[in-house]
Amino acid sequence: MIAENILDKYAKVWTLADAGAPESPAARNIMEGMEQKYPGIRQQAEALRRAMNTQYTRHDPTPPRPQNGHHQQQQNAPDWRKMAANAFSFASQYAYQAFGAMESENIAHRVRIEGRDNPTGTMSVTARFDQNISHYARLLTPMQKEMIAGMVADRVKQEILIRLTKK
Repeated sequence: MIAENILDKYAKVWTLADAGAPESPAARNIMEGMEQKYPGIRQQAEALRRAMNTQYTRHDPTPPRPQNGHHQQQQNAPDWRKMAANAFSFASQYAYQAFGAMESENIAHRVRIEGRDNPTGTMSVTARFDQNISHYARLLTPMQKEMIAGMVADRVKQEILIRLTKK
């Protein structure tokens, strides 16, 4: 069984990946990395999603108690404040995640990827974080760090592929 905090992180990244936002490709990369690191995480997250959807759509089988007319109207009326608060909470969480993904992407693009063919016939590929980027990246959330690592890994992979196809 995968730890709840890991499943929660995966679910959040999955939501971001499905959002169709500019950071969706980065979120998909993180998902793939987590799927490799934690075999079966997708199935557990799907089961959790289904359980959560069932929880929110299940109806209470007990019939409502009869009440006086005014009180019943108040209870049946939608609670606009609660709905607005929930909508605002969702929007602010999404904006926070989107901003975090954009920050991660910005940092990942500022990392220098250097490749070289060594005189001994070996090849070196290095990812260089300058001091300011390194310090700032350490202050980010674990999910943002994971996104940075995934994007930098993709860039290192591209550099290796370029160097391996050179004649």
